[in-house]
Amino acid sequence: MPLAVPNDMHLLDLGTSMLPEGPNFPLLRFKKHLGGVSSLKFTFEATTLQP
Repeated sequence: MPLAVPNDMHLLDLGTSMLPEGPNFPLLRFKKHLGGVSSLKFTFEATTLQP
C-alpha cells in the first residue's frame, strides 16, 4: 500500500465481503490475495423506548 506506510497507517478496512445470502467468496479471495485477513464484524442495533 504506497500511501499506507508513509502515513503510518496500521489498519485498512477493506469492507465487508458479505451478501444477503452469505459470504461473497470470490471477493473474499481477492481481498486475501491483497494481504487482507478475515475478522468478525459486530453489528449493534439500538431501539428507542416508546412512552
